[in-house]
Amino acid sequence: DLSLGDVSAAEQRRRLVISVDFDEFLQESGSFFRFADYMDAPQARELVKSVVAFGQHLYNEERPRAHFSRLILHIRQQRPDWKYALAGCWDALARWELAEPAETRLPCPSIIVFAMMSVAFLWGWTDVALCLGLAFEAGLRIGEIVSRVHISREASRMLWEHFTLPEDVFGLSRIRAAYLTIDKPKTRGKSATKQVGRIESR
Repeated sequence: DLSLGDVSAAEQRRRLVISVDFDEFLQESGSFFRFADYMDAPQARELVKSVVAFGQHLYNEERPRAHFSRLILHIRQQRPDWKYALAGCWDALARWELAEPAETRLPCPSIIVFAMMSVAFLWGWTDVALCLGLAFEAGLRIGEIVSRVHISREASRMLWEHFTLPEDVFGLSRIRAAYLTIDKPKTRGKSATKQVGRIESR
């Protein structure tokens, strides 16, 4: 039912945590008002100013943008009558989105991944090394790799069943790459029911 707008218990806890952070920010900035005082106020004008200042603080501290949006959503949930009064908060969030880098960035340098794989090999954790390498080279979520690993079977054997190599198509492919089929991707409930990870590293 779209009219209910249910929020999970975990998300509710995250919103409460960020509201506490906002309260601490108000105290440190010397404000006479607390979060509860703002929520009891008849108008949201002063609250919006403080929330935008808090958003700037989060941005300067390089905190996740989701923290800022959670606070706005928490206020919106507590005061549905302020739907349009919070426009200034949403505008600040939109400016934050525009200010973030648009290009994609690697989660970590490749030399770090190779170092982690080397340590895993030295310790005899071949499955861990395999999962790290595949996730990094194919740009996959680690859960999409680890979910295929079962304690009773080696990861290499299980993952190999879902690989397609150039030799598997009778050598007709000119692209020297391997493909790993993901049966249950994160997007399966909204769009693609299957996805493919591409590995070009020899």
